[in-house]
Amino acid sequence: MAGKSTGMGAQVWVSGYDVGGSTNSLSRISGGPAPIDLTDVTQSAFERKGGKRDGGMTVVSYFNPDAGASHAVYSPLPTADALFTYANGTTIGAPAASVMAKQIGYDGARADDGGYLLTVDAQANGYGLTWGRLATAGMRTDTAATAAAAVSPFDQLSATPGAFGLVMFVHLQAFTGTSVTIKLQESSDNAGDAYADVAGATTGALTTARQGLRIATGAINVERYLKVVTTGTFSNAQFAVHVWRHPVQVDY
Repeated sequence: MAGKSTGMGAQVWVSGYDVGGSTNSLSRISGGPAPIDLTDVTQSAFERKGGKRDGGMTVVSYFNPDAGASHAVYSPLPTADALFTYANGTTIGAPAASVMAKQIGYDGARADDGGYLLTVDAQANGYGLTWGRLATAGMRTDTAATAAAAVSPFDQLSATPGAFGLVMFVHLQAFTGTSVTIKLQESSDNAGDAYADVAGATTGALTTARQGLRIATGAINVERYLKVVTTGTFSNAQFAVHVWRHPVQVDY
């Protein structure tokens, strides 16, 4: 392990838009279950169990009116769910956090020195925030369907912990062609065990950018090594994938 790291070189994506270059900071990345108090009269300390999961992010943004930049993403104040992802780097295996969320606000504040920053709150909707790892080296560009042999593996560093499945988050930033399917393949050893599709870990055929998707498999064993592959007919697909293999049973 590399040990401690900084937040430099981070990436921020919102439903297929790369807004990292317009982001001043993230003042909050939070998640986890709400604690439920189950303390009874026989106990001398609190007893708690996890309740509903929640989460969110608070993004502090510069004002950037360029095409495809932050103002175009945030200013419509969309009511539909948006996929927010923070990635601590652009290497395969870099830590990342994603949340399917409602955007709350786009409030600006002008400082005395003339600076202008805007705050966006992303509040989880339906699912809590998920920490995991990048399965692509930041935004990846495929110019045609790409098989497992052509891409580097994501090593999860251990054999399957059990039939707990995984969740994957996909940002499709740009696309030219008929359709592209982005999916995961797995191998137990990245050698003799040939890569095969992870059941349920697929976007299906995508035909337009920009968009962000959250995809969860069933309760299946997921092997140690993963690769992101593409199929379809296209000349350009730019995308990023964040993956988390559950170490325990998860109920959505």
